[in-house]
Amino acid sequence: MNAPRRILIGTIIAFLLQTVMLGGMIARHVYALRSGETLILNAEPVDPRHPFLGHYLALRFPISRISEKVIHETGAAFGRVVYVALDKAENETWQIAGLHTTMPPFSPEYPAIRGRIFGGRVDPPSELDGQSMDYEVRYGIEQYYLPERDAKAMEKKLAKGELQVEVSVSPSTGRAVIKRILVNDESVYQDPLF
Repeated sequence: MNAPRRILIGTIIAFLLQTVMLGGMIARHVYALRSGETLILNAEPVDPRHPFLGHYLALRFPISRISEKVIHETGAAFGRVVYVALDKAENETWQIAGLHTTMPPFSPEYPAIRGRIFGGRVDPPSELDGQSMDYEVRYGIEQYYLPERDAKAMEKKLAKGELQVEVSVSPSTGRAVIKRILVNDESVYQDPLF
C-alpha cells in the first residue's frame, strides 16, 4: 500500500472516530434531558461574561458547599466522586439531605446528584452543620453557555430577580444536565435540545 493511500485511510478513520465520540456526547446529553428526574435548584450568578470563553452563565449552588466534617465522616476525599442526596424544601427547590461515596439506590423522594469534591474555603457556611470550613462540590452544571443575544437579555433579567436552574438528573448515574433557567419562577432560557 502506498503512502498517500495510508494517509487517506488514516484520515477517514480519525474522522469517523471523532464523529462517533461527538455523537455519543450529544446522545448522552439528550438521554439525560429526556429520561432524568427533574429538579429545581437555587443558584447565584457569578460572572456573566469571560473575555476568552464568550457569553456564559457561571453558577454557584447552595448544594455545592459541604462541610469538612461531613466530607470526612463519609470517607470522601478531595478530587473524588461523591453523590449528594437531595430533599425537597418547602419552596419546591432541592437541598442537601446527605453525602455518599457510591451511588445510592434511586428514590424520587431523595434523588442523588453526582459531583466531584474540590478544596478550599467557601463562604457562607454550608447548610449541613453551619461550620465555616467548607469544600466545594462541582456537578458539571456550573457553567452554561448562551448565545450572545440571549446572554445580554439574561443579564438584565438577573438584575431583577431570584435565579433558579431546572436540571435533569439521571436516575442511574446521578449526572445532571441543565434543562432551563428560571428567574422569579419564570422560564427565561431553555436548552435548545429539549
